[in-house]
Amino acid sequence: MFLYKILHENRESLIKTIASGGQDLALWQLPYPVLGPDKYHLFTNMIYVGPGASMRSIDASKVLMIISGTHGLEGPPGSRVQIGLAQVLVQAGLPALAPRGILDDHSDVGILFVHALNPWGYAFGRRVDHEGIDINRNCVDVYAGSRDWDTVRDVCAPSVWGEAQEAAIRSVFADPQRLRTFLPAMIRGQYHDPKGLFYGGSRESACIHTLREFCTQQLTKVQRLAVVDLHTGIGEPMKGDLYSAEVDASSLATARLKRWFGECALQFPNMKTSQSSSPGADGNVLSAITRWLPTVEVTSLAIEMGVAPLLEATIALVRENTLYHHGALRTAPDERLIDVFDPLHDAWDGAFYTRTRNVVEQMLAGLMES
Repeated sequence: MFLYKILHENRESLIKTIASGGQDLALWQLPYPVLGPDKYHLFTNMIYVGPGASMRSIDASKVLMIISGTHGLEGPPGSRVQIGLAQVLVQAGLPALAPRGILDDHSDVGILFVHALNPWGYAFGRRVDHEGIDINRNCVDVYAGSRDWDTVRDVCAPSVWGEAQEAAIRSVFADPQRLRTFLPAMIRGQYHDPKGLFYGGSRESACIHTLREFCTQQLTKVQRLAVVDLHTGIGEPMKGDLYSAEVDASSLATARLKRWFGECALQFPNMKTSQSSSPGADGNVLSAITRWLPTVEVTSLAIEMGVAPLLEATIALVRENTLYHHGALRTAPDERLIDVFDPLHDAWDGAFYTRTRNVVEQMLAGLMES
């Protein structure tokens, strides 16, 4: 079963939850250019609570943005976290999402939920958009090919799937020296193989166009912006790793993150001196938001809520991608892939919510620092 009904239910639940509190909200329903399953109309929704909401204007100078569904099929667990945060917002107000006393005066603070940034991937149960673009690799100035990708293409983008293809992946992971070059070549992003993993596209994707237009048109009054991008999948189960897209160890944004969360709380995979367990990602959404808003103090991070080890996640990704492009996987999402990114387990959901809630508290406290 495709996930568009879950997308619809989660979107309606998030909006109705926020509206039930009686507070003003501003809602933007931004259409996706391609229909979903059963000709279902797809949207990314922006839901804002804060100063100016009654006039459909984001007037707060300090805004916390929480994004779900950057990688489409990771959307459902991200939605559930957003709904949980919205329930606190309705029941106890915005101050309840911050450490005690931090938001006693929250007259200049707003919260913005970005729901289903990649609605096509969400509805169809794929990480990518309708053109096969990983939108978290799409935010680049030049869509240039990657020679590194060619060195891993046979393993990462086979034309058939079977035991031999899975064994080839396991063989790479069993060789530490080979794995050291394999992972960056696979994960960082490539721009010339539309049927390959982590394809960044040949032009700006519809999802990124929507987000860029919204940010540059609606966030003009914001002075400080904190961004949390919700991801799931790779990592130790029940553990939410924090990743920054910063490339400069001496930047003000890097200093803020270390001040807000501690020196060792985050990984910085895009830095040349990084000791991160994960390779960086070219063209990522968080870096793009900073570029789009040059006059805004942007502090951002991604939460990666672990479900499966990198080896198992890689096998699931390559398998699904191969079956989609060369098999018969067009009538339903791949359940094995979904299991890697959304285990549908109450304890895991609770851990994801708690991790995000703690990050939100620290982000709000950081926004209020003098």
